[in-house]
Amino acid sequence: MFSRQLIFPTLALLSIASLSLSKAKVLEGDLWAQESAPAKDDDGIYNSSPKWNEGKKMIAKEDMRIYYGGGKVEIRAGDKYWTDDSGKILVGWHGTVSPPLGMDTLPMVNE
Repeated sequence: MFSRQLIFPTLALLSIASLSLSKAKVLEGDLWAQESAPAKDDDGIYNSSPKWNEGKKMIAKEDMRIYYGGGKVEIRAGDKYWTDDSGKILVGWHGTVSPPLGMDTLPMVNE
């Protein structure tokens, strides 16, 4: 089972994914996966994307983990999330996914 950590207490009412420090599949200094990366790596962890204009809403059928910003973001089974056209998961500011939020705490996708 995943442990959940809230990034900002003021955002507690939002469904915010937690970040855990670990090796990530992103380039140093980047938040999201490389364009050429597959949607899901061989280790079963998904890659992230900032392609907001391609956002397609999905419902997680199982718990999921996504590489983002030097760590991993978690999505719980039953939570909403968005993908780009390649199947990568859209991850917003501070690891938000349901929905992915911008720095202004507004959704980056159409709900």
